[in-house]
Amino acid sequence: MFSLKEVEDIPEGLLNELRFIKQRSPQWFDARKQLKLTGSTIFGGLGLDSLKLQRRHFDKVVKNIEIAEVISEDTAKRMEHGTVSEIHAIATLTTKVLPLYYPNLAYIEEGAHVINSNGTPLILVSPDGSLGKMNMDGIDIPTPVVACEFKCPSPSDFRTPVHYDMPIRYIPQVLSEMASMNVEELIYLCWTDESSTVFRVHFDTDTWKLITEEAQNVYLKETPKCPTRLSAESKVIKERLHIFRENNCEFICEVASCKGERIGCSYLVDGSPYVYPICNTEERNNLTVDEMDSIFSSINTCINEAYQICRKKATEVIVWILADTDRIFNPDVPYAIPIAYAMKGYSLGTKPMREMHEDVLRMCHEKKINVVASCFDGQWAKLSTRDKNDKPLTIMQLQRDVYSEASKLTRDAIVKKLLSESILPAEQIFSITEKTEEGLKVSSPMLKRITLSLRHKLKQKKRSSVVQNLDSDTVSCLPDEALETLIVEDNHTMFPDRIDVEEETTSENTVGDNDEEDNDMNEVADQTKNDKPVPPETVAAIFHSLTIHTKVSVSRKWSKRTVSDLIKILDDTSLVRKMQHDELNVVIQLTKTQQLKLGIKIKQTCCRDEKAIFIRRVFGSKQDEIFEKKVKELMPLKLIASKVVRTCLSKIPKERLNNTVAAMMIDKRYCEWKEASAFKLDTEIYNIGKTIWFSFPEFDEEKQKMEPKCLDAHHLLVNLRCKVCKDGVWGIRKDAWHAVADSDNNIISKGIVVDLLDKQNNAFAKRTFSNEVEEQMRKLDFVSEANFCYMIRRWYEAEDSAGFSAEDRIQRKLQLKAFLLKDVDFGIFPPPGMYVKGFPKIMYEGFLQRIDTSIQLYDIVKSGSYNQRALSSLVNETFFGELSELEPTKLGCPKAISIPRLMANVTEMQHFRCDPSERAFNINTSRRPVYPQHSLLPVTDKTEICVATYTECNHQIPQIYPRYV
Repeated sequence: MFSLKEVEDIPEGLLNELRFIKQRSPQWFDARKQLKLTGSTIFGGLGLDSLKLQRRHFDKVVKNIEIAEVISEDTAKRMEHGTVSEIHAIATLTTKVLPLYYPNLAYIEEGAHVINSNGTPLILVSPDGSLGKMNMDGIDIPTPVVACEFKCPSPSDFRTPVHYDMPIRYIPQVLSEMASMNVEELIYLCWTDESSTVFRVHFDTDTWKLITEEAQNVYLKETPKCPTRLSAESKVIKERLHIFRENNCEFICEVASCKGERIGCSYLVDGSPYVYPICNTEERNNLTVDEMDSIFSSINTCINEAYQICRKKATEVIVWILADTDRIFNPDVPYAIPIAYAMKGYSLGTKPMREMHEDVLRMCHEKKINVVASCFDGQWAKLSTRDKNDKPLTIMQLQRDVYSEASKLTRDAIVKKLLSESILPAEQIFSITEKTEEGLKVSSPMLKRITLSLRHKLKQKKRSSVVQNLDSDTVSCLPDEALETLIVEDNHTMFPDRIDVEEETTSENTVGDNDEEDNDMNEVADQTKNDKPVPPETVAAIFHSLTIHTKVSVSRKWSKRTVSDLIKILDDTSLVRKMQHDELNVVIQLTKTQQLKLGIKIKQTCCRDEKAIFIRRVFGSKQDEIFEKKVKELMPLKLIASKVVRTCLSKIPKERLNNTVAAMMIDKRYCEWKEASAFKLDTEIYNIGKTIWFSFPEFDEEKQKMEPKCLDAHHLLVNLRCKVCKDGVWGIRKDAWHAVADSDNNIISKGIVVDLLDKQNNAFAKRTFSNEVEEQMRKLDFVSEANFCYMIRRWYEAEDSAGFSAEDRIQRKLQLKAFLLKDVDFGIFPPPGMYVKGFPKIMYEGFLQRIDTSIQLYDIVKSGSYNQRALSSLVNETFFGELSELEPTKLGCPKAISIPRLMANVTEMQHFRCDPSERAFNINTSRRPVYPQHSLLPVTDKTEICVATYTECNHQIPQIYPRYV
């Protein structure tokens, strides 16, 4: 460790270098006061904490407002603890971290560094130290290689003692330290009495550039202004800090903490700013065998303990099972075999699960195994709804992405988008425009979506995309009142329209042209000439009223003036125009007699110029005031619309504007989404007709093949049973099942319907939608619920039962799809929350994607047909049942510690089953097959046609040819 000398001992040539000025010295404090930002104040000074703290810091460093900082006793103790414990952090770094990770570097104490912006000092940074190479025999100034930052949080019962994630508030500080010393790495050490955590932080140029640019915008302007709101840049920086912590902060280790003491084992070197330690040069080259054995045993124990500490308790096992699409029984080779497994803890994110699944698919592809589809339960629904690049595979996910994009737009950006982009093509507008007695009306699906989106209530617990009936789906044009407010004026000299003149003097022809109107106005001006001055008594009364005016400013002003001053003002039109409205109103009120004689009446609501001109008429103006016709000109339609839109949008909440923009964007995004798919949007199914896809399979560019994924039909059925019996869905009441259970307990028991016993039981779910329940519902007059049971039962029979043709299966599935999509418009925003038509969002999306995927598989499978049960997780359920039988336990499932051994046994047994060359005997698992054996149908020409259409129609499949049995 190389520490800095005291300031008085530093060589004179280095006194101007802040790097060698010891921290907490008077010179160091003076340097901190001269700059607007320091390493520890960047976070608050840029508004990354709160606007209040940013304004407080700005007032202190820019306006030089002395702010009395009240430091609580608890805060003072924490600050003192951090200062005192810094030497312990250094001791832990030098004894536990450096020997292993940086054996050739030494710890060096640092003073302060200044970061300049275009030659102007901007930030003062005081690192806790650096790592570099020191020459014990010379006085060379070391070059920092790694920066150091220590944090010593005070003990607390309500938080983790040490940092296992780097706090966001310290990231700008460590970035400034790396930038000031021009290093790419920093060691962040968090010290407590028991243990210390160590992080390696890597510099990021882009994040630091954002921070420095924001600092310049706030503090280096010619006239800095105190922030009144958090800037958009500060919000972007805060998001980048979270990304930086995830990508650039590497957890190295956690070690037992050490404590250090300051001792005098050091010496000074002239010409150097550092204090050199006295090193122990004694070397030991020989180790005994016992000592080496003890060392390696300790290392082994340490590694095992670290492994056990880092292990997470397994709660589940995930098994990948490869199943045959035909499910043909073979006594020697099973139709389903396990190929991979993983132990799962309490939680497993979608990202690692996707990576594991992609790795399994990649290995199968390398082994020439064609995996046509993947199936799982709702826990991994995101694997099926989005691809590995996070692109949407369903319309619901596309709707969510569009809304997310629209929500990120600012209000100004939304206004510009609405003004610059047309909602509908011109020809479409003309085709749907209707002229009625009430005005011009426009009706279109797009405008209907926007209207629904704007009418959406901001606070809504359960929202769906079901279209509600509107009283009118038309949008009327602007009323006359709105047009009148948009008239612009070219001439502002005269305002005759606001002056009421008696009928005999104001009769004019409104049909005449502009010249005739101008002549009429001049005639009125000639008639209002006054040759008789206002009596002195009236002028005196006006002056008296002004001196006793109720408005203090008026009375005070005229109390210092005379009647002569009033007469001078009333004789000059320019001076009259400078009078206040209250003063002019007094003159108007006391000169009504003169106004009647002249045949005019001045309103107090007129503007100041109008009042001034006609008051001068009353007082006998010698000048001919010229009346100019106010020329009214209608704005261009585009400008009118722009002004109305801006006015209206300013009153609409931002959330509703997001809905409007999203409704405009969805059509374009939808076209792009369907163009990128492997299937044509309105694919024709042979002998059935066209269907519109809700989802498309993922296409892997590397393997050049489609990889469909969907949810298991069994899990969808059992979850639907729980939903309808507990809450019901859109248009389907739970009372129907409760009434059936009350009427006849033999048909279905209350335990299945009310208590929801064994929620994952497939038999209970099938009973809930059975034919007996349907017939009883019809007797009890629950027609809609009976039809729902009929539809769900037919769908599940198509997914699970044998003996149905492919045509019949597809028609049953499309019937359920039509029910789910009825009255649902994915162009209405905001997107659905937790429920769609009363269905949980994952269940609703799972049903639709399952239906589309099972139909699309007829084209993906080379034979043109497949066993419906192959597209399910039924083989997994069977496998786990057999696995439990291998080692029965009280819990009914094997223990986590036994899984590796059991999987090894299963793998070995499957190896001998699948490779006859390894054995000289036959293995029969049962006396007779469980399922009847059917010979496979030969491949027909339809399959060949299907493959050909994929290559001939611009990468999209226009038709599907299932093999109808």
